[in-house]
Amino acid sequence: MTQRYIIGDVGGTNDDLAVVERKENGFEIVFKQDKSTDNQQSFLEGLKRFLTDLEGEFEDNEFREACFAVAGPVQDRNVEMPNADLTIDARAIERETSLDTVLLINDFDALGYATELLGEEDYITVQQGEQSPENQPKAVIGAGTGLGKNLLIYDQGLERYVPHSSEGGHSDLPLKNRKELELAEFIQDLENISHQISYEHVLSGKGLENMYRFFNRDSSQKEGIQAEQISKTRETNPCSQKTFSKFIEFYARCCRNYVLDTLPRDGLYIAGGIAAQNPDSIDESFLEEFRNSSPQFRELLTKIPIRVITNYDISLKGAAMAMELESNRST
Repeated sequence: MTQRYIIGDVGGTNDDLAVVERKENGFEIVFKQDKSTDNQQSFLEGLKRFLTDLEGEFEDNEFREACFAVAGPVQDRNVEMPNADLTIDARAIERETSLDTVLLINDFDALGYATELLGEEDYITVQQGEQSPENQPKAVIGAGTGLGKNLLIYDQGLERYVPHSSEGGHSDLPLKNRKELELAEFIQDLENISHQISYEHVLSGKGLENMYRFFNRDSSQKEGIQAEQISKTRETNPCSQKTFSKFIEFYARCCRNYVLDTLPRDGLYIAGGIAAQNPDSIDESFLEEFRNSSPQFRELLTKIPIRVITNYDISLKGAAMAMELESNRST
């Protein structure tokens, strides 16, 4: 019997629901719906509509297992999303749908699992690095609606990598000069923040928009533009160019600090919508900041492989892998 799972990737911007099927060489997405998270008043009601839409799509419409990768910390089988007004409750889903088993994981846990499923067509290599000894740590980082991080450690007993989620995107942003302090103070005023700003306040879609407003503050036209437009006009609009350049500098700094914290000798994977849509932006200026701002560790940093994940759907396959592992563990 063909094994299929209901899989979701629920972020602050997009809510992607899919049917993912087990194949001999991995997983295949055989049905998918993309929706805006902003338009969702209830995840449960949206899921019910999705399950109804599946009727007639498959001969054996017996879906019993689901995994939802959610942008937020999972606590007691429940997620209250920090960047969206949504709550996802696994018990409520099991109560009110035909699904018997619902697994909630952090969205970057799904990306962590997905690193085991990547084909060469799913990423680009920014820094080749050095071949590491077997089963060394791997790290994932990604800016999109927010900023996520994940560390993968190889478990000898399980004979596979195990992802470890974090909320490191909310750690304090290190500032290097007066201009960056001015930027931080500008964001504090703009967002009515009384505490130190975090990485996520600059390394996210909202962060791009905030930085654009900062660099455009002396212009006669002070209105901001959306993050997508900043990305699209980064070669034609001087303010977009300055904004994106600073974004890449902060991104490289964040990646460097994360690598120094974790030493992922098997590779750093850069995920998230911003890098996936602008892979060419992770360029020499990124590597210059990444390698050279810690000169005593330049050699070590140069040895770390860096890859940009360009397949945005890979999270769905990672969540399917998590569901399969959970099913096997339970039987």
